[in-house]
Amino acid sequence: MPRQAEEVLQYDDFLGWTVLSLKDFLSLRGLKQTGRKSELVARAFGVYELNAPIKFTQEKIYRQTKEEYTRRLKSNEIKSNPNNNPHDAWIDDVKKWPQIDDGKLFSYILRTKAVDVEYIGKHKDQKAYSYWMSGFVDTVLFTTCPVDSKQVFLEGCLSPSQKLRDDPHKVWICLEGMKNDCRIITSWCTCTADTAEVCNHVIALMYKVNFAYKKAYISPACTSVPQGWNRGTKKDVQPSQIKNLVFCKDKKTHENNARDQEASLKLKNQFDPRKTSR
Repeated sequence: MPRQAEEVLQYDDFLGWTVLSLKDFLSLRGLKQTGRKSELVARAFGVYELNAPIKFTQEKIYRQTKEEYTRRLKSNEIKSNPNNNPHDAWIDDVKKWPQIDDGKLFSYILRTKAVDVEYIGKHKDQKAYSYWMSGFVDTVLFTTCPVDSKQVFLEGCLSPSQKLRDDPHKVWICLEGMKNDCRIITSWCTCTADTAEVCNHVIALMYKVNFAYKKAYISPACTSVPQGWNRGTKKDVQPSQIKNLVFCKDKKTHENNARDQEASLKLKNQFDPRKTSR
């Protein structure tokens, strides 16, 4: 599995990582993995700043990742490897998506110990939610397990948060049950925290599916799904020299300026210096 070029990380980036991702980061460097999240963040950022070497070769990391992937499929009794599904088996149809409400979403990430209970009350302030709101979640596709029809998969790509022009992270989620009565079994992401079951990219994809459920987009009777809603909002920005960049204000700013100028002109025309203020 190809690895991404290492991103330039800041302390706030580590704060946005899940506990399992932090432990995985420290594990690769042979460091202590116990303590509260704040301790793990400080330790991880410290070794990152010191450029502490990974104690495993790329071959060993690849082998461990492959073993963890196989273990996750087997331990969760997933009958088919979603990465082996043919391209035409994946469907771009929001109405096929299973219902992932808040209960199923947060129960899963709490069950995997990716976050603590406090996360739920402030989840909109966390990095995973910002990924979803920033349009980093691209088109989400659906497919049914060819061996067991009770198992379904959702797959999507997420733009890297630090280097938007890098290859996207690939995420899949496996669910079991009927559309309106399902449970999340497990998930996978190709980011550097892929040996942790849940990362911010997985949670971001679930937020998108959860949003579709709340808006009733997944209902067969729904006819109001906005055109192109399932596509991400990432734009392909071409690099250019600063001297060639054109800076302009958005439409809203122009409207506000025009309104302010009109109001200012109106006040100016109404001004009478002969009137004294009281």
